[in-house]
Formats: sequence, structure tokens, C-alpha cells
Amino acid sequence: MINLKHSKTAILIFSLSQEAENLRKPFLQKKDTASKLNALIKEKVSSLGVDYFHYTEKDQKGNNFGERYVNTISEIFNKGYTNVITVGNDTLSLEKKHLRTALDSVNSKKVPVGPSYDGGFYLLGLHKDQFNASEFLSLPWESSTLYKELKTLLSAKEITTATLPYLYDLDEELDISKNIAALSFLKIKALKLLQNLQVVILRACKYILQKFKEASLKLPYNKGPPLVCN
Repeated sequence: MINLKHSKTAILIFSLSQEAENLRKPFLQKKDTASKLNALIKEKVSSLGVDYFHYTEKDQKGNNFGERYVNTISEIFNKGYTNVITVGNDTLSLEKKHLRTALDSVNSKKVPVGPSYDGGFYLLGLHKDQFNASEFLSLPWESSTLYKELKTLLSAKEITTATLPYLYDLDEELDISKNIAALSFLKIKALKLLQNLQVVILRACKYILQKFKEASLKLPYNKGPPLVCN
């Protein structure tokens, strides 16, 4: 049953497909990790009783991330929704309580923002009156100053924000360990996913080292003068 208070709110899952993530983040390609990340965020969102949409690169329109993001938000508003909350698939510490807080915030015309430690944000909620496509296109997308510039933009428009906790995204291999360290925020499925991914990476490293050793042993032995290191 849909909560009438949130009936004009839609959640937008903005992510890439498994195939696209394999190219952008090679460390996620084992065990269909990206597909599992998409399934995990869908599970969290679908339990909230609001409409949601999942847009991968196959549905997005634009020449760069900023254009694709802004165009997709515009498309959701054009469907008749008053509020749109956007999330990605790579913030494993994102919990249902964070999403509920975001829902309550947009209902009161506050802008919920979930900052990530890399300088971007993992969640953003907007009322249609607060959204100006050209202004959002001018933000420094995919940069470490994105969250800062977003806050500056909203402040200049005198829009009240509701800031969620800082969380880690999965942008590089090092972020796996950072997410595991944040155990108090992780659900069991997310933790298992991270641990499996870490095991795959370690096995790959061991395999490469083993192959390197085997190749070294096959090289012909030529006696020469001792190597001197300065």
C-alpha cells in the first residue's frame, strides 16, 4: 500500500549495468558484483512503498554524467511527480532509515543531501520547484568539489537542506576496505558482497604473482657480472 503522503514522490536509482561497470570499475566485474549492487538497492527502495525507477546507461540521455543525470531527473518530473530522490547503487552503508529521512524531508520541501567522503553525494532529493536544469548542469560533476558547490548553489537559492551522514562509495578497490571498516552501518548481504569481492581481488593478485614466478623460472640462465645497486 502506497503512503499517500509520499504518493507524488519517486525514487530514482541512477546507476550503470553490469556490462558498463565492467569497463568503468574493473574491480567490480567478478561474481556479477554490479548486478548484485543493483539488486540490493532495489530491495531497500522497494520496501518503502513509493514508486521508483531504475535508469542505467541504456535509458539515460546525454553526452556526459551531468547531462544524463539532469535529463533523467527532468524526465521523472515530467511523469507528474512532485519530488524526486536520487540514489546510486554503490553506497552499501545506505540504509532504509536514511531513505525514510529523505522522504520526510522532501515532503516538507527540504532538500535531503547525502554527502560521500570523496566529495560528491550519494543521495539528493528535490522538489520540482527547486530544480533548475541549467543550474544543475553547471555543477562540477564527477569532481571532489561537487558536494561543496551543490551546497553553495542551494544556499544561494535559500533552500533548506537536511544533511544525511557521510558515507563511502565504491569508486576504487581501496573503498572496499573502508566500507568493511564501517561495520555498524552495513547489512549482512552488503558485508558478504564486500568480503567476496575482496577475496576475488586477493586471489587474482596471488595468481598474477604465481604466473610471474613461473615465467621467471623458465628464463635462460646467463651468468654475468653481479648487479650493483646504487
